Amino acid sequence: MMVANGAGRLRFAGALLLAATFAVGGLGGYSVAQLAGRGDTAQADEPECEDHDRNRSNYYESLGVDPSQKERIDAILGARKQQMDLFWAENGPRMEQIVDSARAEIRNVLTPEQRAEADRRRAERRAKRERQEEACKKLQEKQ
Repeated sequence: MMVANGAGRLRFAGALLLAATFAVGGLGGYSVAQLAGRGDTAQADEPECEDHDRNRSNYYESLGVDPSQKERIDAILGARKQQMDLFWAENGPRMEQIVDSARAEIRNVLTPEQRAEADRRRAERRAKRERQEEACKKLQEKQ
């Protein structure tokens, strides 16, 4: 009985550590993005569309990957993509629960004013992301 309880506590601690790591990483990423974007109003209107094919090609080029290697690597990534999609389909909802739970706990630590500011910033980020996704869709339709 003691072993099962200990394993449960260990799992809970692991999940909590994962959620905290995710939250800290998100806050760090947000901070870096905010610092990098300051004073750069010229790019503020341009959507930041992710071009995975171009990024991968640049990576291959930087490594000096030949066409045969590229073909093999693309096949490996294609096969693993299916596994990753399946993984996120199965585990994504649980991850969202962990993140939502951590977010709720953090909100309980904040003052009402801090919660309002955090909510405003979150809504702002969500709106910006939605605008960028829409702009990227429009760019892709034009191409």
